[in-house]
Amino acid sequence: EIYYHGEKVCANVIVSNNSRKAVKNIKVMVVQHCEVTMVNNQFSRFVAEMETREGCPITPGASLTKSFYLVPQAASNRDRLGIALDGHLKEDDVNLASSTLV
Repeated sequence: EIYYHGEKVCANVIVSNNSRKAVKNIKVMVVQHCEVTMVNNQFSRFVAEMETREGCPITPGASLTKSFYLVPQAASNRDRLGIALDGHLKEDDVNLASSTLV
């Protein structure tokens, strides 16, 4: 799927607890994966994340289906190193780097 700047990213989470322990919380993350071809390097950084106990605990044998919405923004990642951006960090209209489909 293609997402544009400022759009919500939907994460559909399906948990089937087949263990003997209860699930106490759920963590959802949006990962920015960047490949730098000039130096033949790649890295991944979390650009949006949330942790919730909504729907928890999920007892052994139970299941949960839930949708979470996250909005990755450059403003909330200003202090993080290794985030790919469109524009300069000092500018106010800077965005997270756009995706390129190959």
